[in-house]
Formats: sequence, structure tokens, C-alpha cells
Amino acid sequence: MRLITTNRDTLIRRLETIRGWEVFALTSFLYLAANASHLFDPPYWDAVVGVYYQGVWLYHHGMHYAELLCQPTILAGGPYINAFYAFSALFALLLKVIPVRAVFLIFHLITIAGAGLTTTLFFLMLRPRVGALSSLVWVLVAASNPIWTGQTATMYIELPNIALATVSVYAFWKQRYSSAALMCLISYFVKHTALLQACTYLLLGLLMLGWQFRRGSH
Repeated sequence: MRLITTNRDTLIRRLETIRGWEVFALTSFLYLAANASHLFDPPYWDAVVGVYYQGVWLYHHGMHYAELLCQPTILAGGPYINAFYAFSALFALLLKVIPVRAVFLIFHLITIAGAGLTTTLFFLMLRPRVGALSSLVWVLVAASNPIWTGQTATMYIELPNIALATVSVYAFWKQRYSSAALMCLISYFVKHTALLQACTYLLLGLLMLGWQFRRGSH
């Protein structure tokens, strides 16, 4: 029992002092090892008729965005989803210069890095509030969620979008509001659902201003 207690205390001390880049390196390595067999998988599910279909269209049509805007949407069987999506452009440009399997690998690595970054930032935000051990348990439970593990094995836009949104939340938590707004804007170019985060910031900002005005009036 004393040995178990000693090991637990050692683990807690290590978790309390571990730095962000160490957590990121460890979590990214674990995600990479868990998904090693999927690193060259093509996109599937709705990604096939979504952002990457738009990228393939751009590749075959010389990045002609004016013509893309005239195409049917994906709901009508066309390639158009959102002209502002950066991953479509990146996919098309990479197809021009490297083999398609290498393109798949790059996008899988982006996904894994996004998963590692998201896990790291939530650990760092939770640690001062609930303690190091509870933070570890929280991120382990979240990382083992089937939806999350499924996303880490795919090359879609959900995890990169979540990673950017989490960076924005981390900046907001640190009261770096300009950085939070910038990261939210960048996140929009990955997926337009960033507008929901922007609306949340607006609401929080109005509530904070209202609270400060109320305190100042007393």
C-alpha cells in the first residue's frame, strides 16, 4: 500500500510540473501510434463529397474559384461546399506537387497534431482548477470516446477545426481576447461552425460589459 501511495504521489508531482510541449509531444505520439495503420487512408464518409471533393474539383480546374461559385452544391450532387475552406485549396495544391498517398499522410498528421494540441490545452486549463490527477483522468476519458477516436483516424476537418477553436478558448481563458478572436477567425476558414464560437464570445462580452456597468453604477 505504501508503494502504491508513493507511486501515486510521484505521478501527481510529475503531472503538476509537466510542461505544455511535453504533453503535446506525448499525446501526439500516442495518437500517432494508435492510428499508424490509417495514415495513408483516403477520406471517407461525408468527407468524400465535402471539402476534399471540392479540392479535387479545384485541382482539375486550375483553382478556378469564379467557376467554382457557379457549380451546384454538394446537396445537389455538385462540388461546391464553401469557397473559403482552406483545406480544399491546400488539398488541390498538394495534389499538384506530390503523390496522392503523401497528401493523405500530410492531412492525417495535421489531424493527429490537432488532436494532441486539443488534449494538451484542455489538460493545461483543467490542471489549475481540478488538480493534475483529475485533469489526467478527464483527458483520458475524453480521448477514449469512440467519436473522438474515430475522428483521429480520419482526414477530415473536424479535429483541425476543434484544435483552432480550443486555441481560441485557451487565449480567451488567458484573457488574450484579441488572440482569441483571431484564432476564431482562422477557424472559420477550416469550418464555418466557428461562427457559433464567435456568437458565444459576443454574448460573453456583452454579459461582461453589463456586469462591469452594473458594478460601476453602485
